Amino acid sequence: MYGVTHPGGHRGDQYTKGYNDGYKNGTVDKRTKSHKHSKPQGKVSKSYYKGYVHGYNDGAK
Repeated sequence: MYGVTHPGGHRGDQYTKGYNDGYKNGTVDKRTKSHKHSKPQGKVSKSYYKGYVHGYNDGAK
């Protein structure tokens, strides 16, 4: 149950932010046929990371 409803919805925000960034980079990489953005750069939260990878995969499809 933990992490589904985190006070302030912060976790969900991080996931969404990650998803959006990942999706953007995924579409870029799809055009250039590379995978250089498949992982978020720098230190990110776990939920951001998960969202990013999910978004990236959707964007690169």
